Amino acid sequence: LGYSGTPSVVVVMRLLGDVTGTIVFTLPVAGALTLGRLLLGDAASAADGFDELTRSSLAETGNIIGGAYAGVLGTMVHGIVMLSTPEIGIEPLEHVLAKQGAAATEELGLCIETRFTLGGSDAEVGGHILLLPDAASLSVMVEGLEQSARSVEWFIPASGHRRPASRGKSGTAGSFPEG
Repeated sequence: LGYSGTPSVVVVMRLLGDVTGTIVFTLPVAGALTLGRLLLGDAASAADGFDELTRSSLAETGNIIGGAYAGVLGTMVHGIVMLSTPEIGIEPLEHVLAKQGAAATEELGLCIETRFTLGGSDAEVGGHILLLPDAASLSVMVEGLEQSARSVEWFIPASGHRRPASRGKSGTAGSFPEG
């Protein structure tokens, strides 16, 4: 991810409910400062540090993003997924992952690269979202994906390639075959 050994801004939230695990939102320090200034505008601190307002705005950004992912997970597994209160820190990502029990060689997860731009600003800020489900939740997530795939109607054009059905196309629509 490019954060190795380098302090970054890390927002950690525990997943609670039918899927358990951790969601981590992380940004390089320089990008986090830029995002804080973009979010806070005139209220941003004149200093190049992380005052309480900047830390709070970054934690809330992580909370909003994490909440969106938790909502999608809940829909996917047909259950309830909630988040804990976000915790924010400025430290190397591997330290945070170690605290969460996520050893890189033993843990499965999903990493999503994200970019932020605001309004008329030319500034773009990049970061990552890590979804680290607990072992028991992996099977719940896979079952949810399989169930969702079975419930989608698929359009099979003359070429034989499957894709989700949509209106106005000619071809055969039906359930995706098992197996």
